[in-house]
Amino acid sequence: MTIESDPADVPLRNVQGRMTGSLAFAIFAVTLGSFQFGYHIGCVNAPGELVTAWIQESHRSLFNQTLEKTGADLTW
Repeated sequence: MTIESDPADVPLRNVQGRMTGSLAFAIFAVTLGSFQFGYHIGCVNAPGELVTAWIQESHRSLFNQTLEKTGADLTW
């Protein structure tokens, strides 16, 4: 049996917090990871047109069929 209560009826309390070593490390790791992820997205996307053209050319030489750009983009 569960008793449902209205959240508005629950009294609010002031929660005191502080910066801990674990919290600081987590913030640092998340910040560093997001910068690294963004940098690598830029590095991978830069040669995208060249790689797409190579995929189309390789597909043509292997299967003797033309692969449309959308298919090459999906493969990339």
